[in-house]
This record gives sequence, C-alpha cells and structure tokens, in this order.
Amino acid sequence: MVMRSGNDNAVKAMLNQLFIRERAGVWNSYDTTIAIAYLIQSKFQHIDLLKVLREHNEDLYAYYYYGCRRSFIHQIKGERENRLLRCIESDGKATFLYFMSLCEKNRSNYLSSYAYYKNFFDRISADMAFKSGRDGGCKRPNYKGYYKEKAFCSLYQGIDDSEEIIKKAHELRNANPLSHSSAGLIDDNSSSASLKDIHKKLDYLVDEYSKNNGL
Repeated sequence: MVMRSGNDNAVKAMLNQLFIRERAGVWNSYDTTIAIAYLIQSKFQHIDLLKVLREHNEDLYAYYYYGCRRSFIHQIKGERENRLLRCIESDGKATFLYFMSLCEKNRSNYLSSYAYYKNFFDRISADMAFKSGRDGGCKRPNYKGYYKEKAFCSLYQGIDDSEEIIKKAHELRNANPLSHSSAGLIDDNSSSASLKDIHKKLDYLVDEYSKNNGL
C-alpha cells in the first residue's frame, strides 16, 4: 500500500522503521514480508535491505540471488535460443528441467546440473522427434521412448560424432551419484570438466537436429 501511494516520504519512513527494528534486534517475520514486498516492487535495487534479508533468511536471499537478479528472458537472444524455445514450446517439464540445470550450474553444482540437463536432453529429444514427424502417427511426444542409447543414436544419426557423444553422455549419467548407485564420478577428480564438456556436446546435438529439421 505504501509503495502504491507514490509518496516518497512514506516509503522512506517505512524503510527507516525496518532498519531501526533490525538494529534493535527485534526483526520478525512481518518485517521480512514487508522487505520482500518492497524489494519485489523496487526490482531489488536496495542493496542494504538485501543485506538485511540475507542476514535473517538465507534461503530467501538465495532465491533472489539465483532467480531474481536477471530475467530468464535475457538468454533468449538468437536463433539458436529461439529454436530451443520452439522445440519445447508447451512442455513445462522440459522448461523446469532446463531452468534447474541452469540454477545448479550457477552454484557450480555440476553433478546435479548434469542430472537435470540429461533429463532435459531426453525430453527435448522426444519433443523434437515428435515435431519433426519422426514418431509417425503419435499424437504427442513419446517421452518413454527416449531413454536408451539406441533410440538417441537413431534420432541423431548423421550428425558428426553423435554416437560417441551419446555413449559418453550415458556413461556419465550412470556414474552420477544423483542418477545411479554406481556413483563412479565421486572418485573422478576431473568429473566437473567432463560434465561441462558433455553438456556442450549435447547442446550441439540439439542445435544441429533442430536446425537440420527446420524446427
């Protein structure tokens, strides 16, 4: 209500009260709620208030840091990104998996980032197969049909190094402790580099297939 009033003095008074309460050590959940409402409506521009939020609720600050500083839309810049959007279109689960992969990557959690990304790759492969007409008379993407190496090798056949990339991608998934009990990547000191490299190569397969099939 204060923000919508457009009264700068009222807004400053409200913020002043928040900082007084914080310094007095009486900050509570209502203060957090007010701070969040202000930050959202001011596009998270108040650095000092963000510091207070971090002090009192690290989880909310982490949500701001990883999800609110920049719009997800800033990544949609070129034809490649637009092809990606067209491929997943209304597939909300693929969007979620891709978003979570980005979040974990930004935290340098490469094991969890790859776990999300490989599942995203599986889904978008089914989406692209459906959109390109490869799955024949299917009325919707056949997500259950894309999880084995053979299906992916067939789909991406003709793209340079596709079989080698797919084989390595499945090996890393099966060695990922978040995806398979073998957990081989725990003992691999170069696992982060390997995961980042295969991520790029799977991106390459998606880009090439979507481009070659006019998606």
